[in-house]
Amino acid sequence: MPRLPADEIRTRIAKKDAEGTIRHGGEWLTIWSDPDSLKSSTARQEEARHNAAIRQAEVSLAANIRALSGQTDIEVLFQDNQSATPGLSEAAVILPRITELPIPASLRGEADQRALCLAFPRGPLSLTSATQNHIEDQFWQARAAVLGMQRYGGIRHNLLAFYTKQLARAGLTQVVLANEILLRQILVQLAACNLGQDNGFLLNHAGLEMWNRFLLRQLPGLFEEMAGRLHDMAGFAAAASHSAERLLPHWQEAAQSLQQPDDQQPDDQLPELAGGLAESIQQEQPKTASQTAEQDARQHQLPVRPSAGRAYPVFTDEFDRVAGIEDLLSDVQLKKQRAQLDAELGKLGAGTRRLAAQLARLLATRFETSWQFDQAEGLLDVGRLGRVVTNPLQPLSFKTEQLKPALDCTVSLLVDNSGSMRGQPIRQAALAADMIAAILSLAGVEFEVLGFTTSGFRGGNSYKKWVAAGRPANPGRLCDLLQVIYKSADQPFQQARQQIAGLYDPPFLAENIDGEAVLWAARRLLQRPPVRKLLLVLSDGAPADRITLEHNQDSDLLARHLVEAVRQCRKQGIEVSAIGLNYDISHFYPKSLRLDNPESVPELLLESLTGLLAR
Repeated sequence: MPRLPADEIRTRIAKKDAEGTIRHGGEWLTIWSDPDSLKSSTARQEEARHNAAIRQAEVSLAANIRALSGQTDIEVLFQDNQSATPGLSEAAVILPRITELPIPASLRGEADQRALCLAFPRGPLSLTSATQNHIEDQFWQARAAVLGMQRYGGIRHNLLAFYTKQLARAGLTQVVLANEILLRQILVQLAACNLGQDNGFLLNHAGLEMWNRFLLRQLPGLFEEMAGRLHDMAGFAAAASHSAERLLPHWQEAAQSLQQPDDQQPDDQLPELAGGLAESIQQEQPKTASQTAEQDARQHQLPVRPSAGRAYPVFTDEFDRVAGIEDLLSDVQLKKQRAQLDAELGKLGAGTRRLAAQLARLLATRFETSWQFDQAEGLLDVGRLGRVVTNPLQPLSFKTEQLKPALDCTVSLLVDNSGSMRGQPIRQAALAADMIAAILSLAGVEFEVLGFTTSGFRGGNSYKKWVAAGRPANPGRLCDLLQVIYKSADQPFQQARQQIAGLYDPPFLAENIDGEAVLWAARRLLQRPPVRKLLLVLSDGAPADRITLEHNQDSDLLARHLVEAVRQCRKQGIEVSAIGLNYDISHFYPKSLRLDNPESVPELLLESLTGLLAR
């Protein structure tokens, strides 16, 4: 067969475009040289209308900047590259291109912030150091935002959207601990909050709130002098210089102290914390059936709950609750969620099924065979036929084969039931738990599924009791725990199938106190016979309870307790592993993985469990 010339081969290559139309090589070359040449007239008209609307929006936003800044001749450019363009004046405003309509509030907020900085310019530099000038510049930006809102109240929404977008760009949206945020990333928001006495600038973000309390505690009056001189440029400049000078020694020191992971501290730096965890137990309410194991766990040296006044205080635990999922959801709800979960199981891809089969094969090889003799039925025991010969009245003897798992262990899957898990993450966790439970149950391996959250937001009854007690300082954990049993280790899988489905989309997702949940799961594991114990944690963030963080000076209280809880578990021989959803939890769990795609939860859990059991 004659070979075609290379040019002719290239022209015969066919490939679909974005709209599904098959085009050959010559057409692709034409599209490359003239992208609009093969578009339909309708597509061209629609694109022209869209481009005209974008240009009109840019003109409108530029006009708004000029009006807000009071500078009618200011240059406003929209471009992908945010660096300065040669030939432009220093006062020119460069913004990202508008790509969607209506204009996002975050982009309007960025434009408003730039315009306000022109309307309320900064005063003279202190000329002491680059770092101090940077701090002062952020104070001036906050002043411009506050004065702008006092004059134009409608821009507040845009500014908050802009600051939220900045957090997202820095990857701080899901961060709740101050030790993961640099002060330079949020000082404008903190200053605007205090200068304008507007807590909305903390963006309902636990990390910002921690930093705010830290600064107010370490540097009292840091913002007060500036707040009193907002309308006096010279006075504000002096106050800003003085405040920046006060903040300068803490700029690096605070960041380092807040950023140091507690699990990197030497063991001898945590004697008070460890002692507090191992001390006496507060008196509890009468125990339910699911709580009786906690009393037995004391012999294993794991604390049930730390007492008040220790390194990890608890204001009250009288409203804490351990409940089975059947106590929280009706039978109708559980049946509906079981049907939804079964439907999702049918959609699992080949990769997930392959990993499930791999785990099943691994467990199938981990059995020991033994025989039970003198049974009423089973296989005929030929070794005992002699008894029938000597005594014809003697019944035939049978034997049965017993398969005992050589893999003698108990596995506990502890799932974060916080509000941020709502939607796809919690549904994927339910899929994984259901598959793993089925496989382990067939192999005779003990397994349980647990969840942890709080009874609601804003503290609940614990908070109300604290208020009634006169709001004593530093109350410690200030919320009502809710710990959920989806499947206990003693319960057969077939009986628990409907209960596990309660994990698919539970309506009670709230806050998360991870340290106490880990200790609770560990106590349940220690109650089991002395075999190998595995604890797998699935979480999407750091411990967080807004009320607790608001009313304790120690902003790392919950995080530090989680680190120590994991350490206590490992000392007791429990193998603790964790998977973080869109969050790096390695500073809490030494053995952990980060997963950025919730759809991969089943695969990663199966793979992790297979790796653990293969050891």
